[in-house]
Amino acid sequence: MSIEKRNIPNPNETRTLTRRKFLATLAGMGAGLVAGSVTGVEYPNLKKLIRETVSDKNELRGETESLIEKIKEKYGFEVSFTVPNDYVNQINNGHTMYVTGEPLNAIEKRDGIMLLFLAVSVYPPEYIKNIGLEKIVLVNDLRIAKFSNLPKDSQKSVAGFTDAQNNFYISFSAGTIGGWLNDFMVNEGIHHELYHLANYKEDGNVYIDRDWFNLNPDGENDYDIYRSSDGKLHRGEIPGEIVADKIKRRARHVGFSETYGMTDIAEDKATIAEALITHNTEIMEKCSKDKILAEKVKRIKADYYKWTQGKFNNAFWNDLENGKIKADYWDTKR
Repeated sequence: MSIEKRNIPNPNETRTLTRRKFLATLAGMGAGLVAGSVTGVEYPNLKKLIRETVSDKNELRGETESLIEKIKEKYGFEVSFTVPNDYVNQINNGHTMYVTGEPLNAIEKRDGIMLLFLAVSVYPPEYIKNIGLEKIVLVNDLRIAKFSNLPKDSQKSVAGFTDAQNNFYISFSAGTIGGWLNDFMVNEGIHHELYHLANYKEDGNVYIDRDWFNLNPDGENDYDIYRSSDGKLHRGEIPGEIVADKIKRRARHVGFSETYGMTDIAEDKATIAEALITHNTEIMEKCSKDKILAEKVKRIKADYYKWTQGKFNNAFWNDLENGKIKADYWDTKR
């Protein structure tokens, strides 16, 4: 299971530049630092700046390690920043997938672990433990391929990937400082993959759900790929006379949270789940104009209600919509 890179915010958005992130900018400008200037701007206190950079790195490492320990204690899973060389994932249907990723720098590690901690804080700790999550790996430039040693341009760049051992991988950033352009995507990816894990935990055959198929105007044929009851993989095909209608519905995302949900039924459910957590108001507004999507949202909420043993109830969704879900939310509910 993987999710494509999508919904990247506007890079021109105004953001506050902290000293730490300013230092991160300088970290990639070694020649300029040696010369004592960067793009014509003088830095007379260069030695002080370097001392502060070293101090910040130690502080960052301490913050990162502290949060890793807290996550392990509270939610029961490991956090790693490394994909083993030539790592091979054995997918459930017998195929293999090679997974690669580039290491994060110290700032990205700290920012990534903070994003991760805040994301999982949405869920009751026992829910995270019950879905069987073993490890989350944060890397840059996450890629998957069917064969080892393929050149990068032949590998598939993904935002997230879940393996058959209940671990999942998130691509934190792609050439950005501190993950600025990818914070939203990382958050979406975490919730997307957590839903996949819970869905597989309950039902190993997530590609067959006749009741869900029947919600779509063209059933399973609304998906690019679907699996029949005999386990065979098929591509969605529809009669020629309604192709134009399907194209129009795809453009409007009728019945779907986004186009990527049309890949297959598992991605349909996971994209709706991530939207419910990260863009609740937006998707509920869509539901007011899209009866198919509204019914799908109702069913995803029912999944969460069951999997969280009733904790994802109406009060929770109201609190989420009103921005009341903080890192200690479930601590106060005990």
